[in-house]
Amino acid sequence: MRTRLIVLVALAVSATRARASDGVALEAYTGDRPKDASRLLSPILDELAREKISSGDTIGRLFETAVSRPARSAEGLPADFESQIERGFKLFSGGKFDEAMKVLGPLVEAAHANSGAFAKDPALREPLRKGMIALGLSQQRAGDPGATSLPRSPSAMSSLDGCDR
Repeated sequence: MRTRLIVLVALAVSATRARASDGVALEAYTGDRPKDASRLLSPILDELAREKISSGDTIGRLFETAVSRPARSAEGLPADFESQIERGFKLFSGGKFDEAMKVLGPLVEAAHANSGAFAKDPALREPLRKGMIALGLSQQRAGDPGATSLPRSPSAMSSLDGCDR
């Protein structure tokens, strides 16, 4: 414990000398956090806070407000999600690309806003994959050649987990 405390003190001193603005300090332990850690670290964490370096629960709250998003939106997925995807796919197959985009676009957006629905019901992943492919190809055929590239953001990729890519 003393070694870890000394390392944390050394990091804190070097961080305060560098005058880090909006920095982050993390605690790391092997095993459970010692019961007296709060008492021992309190002066260091207070100094870090004075130097605008976040630690503890503050980091979690910052992350939640800046990065996290709910797994489901208030609207949720349409009750007939699979049948609407199938309707959009048939429009795509029939060469009606603009109509397919009008049907599939909002469904794919709803899917991205409701990634929790796909964790709860993995059977929805295949219809989503089918809808995303049909939407991308419809967009490409309608003149958007970049539409078929895979999304790069983790939030967009989360809806593809478990699907063959």
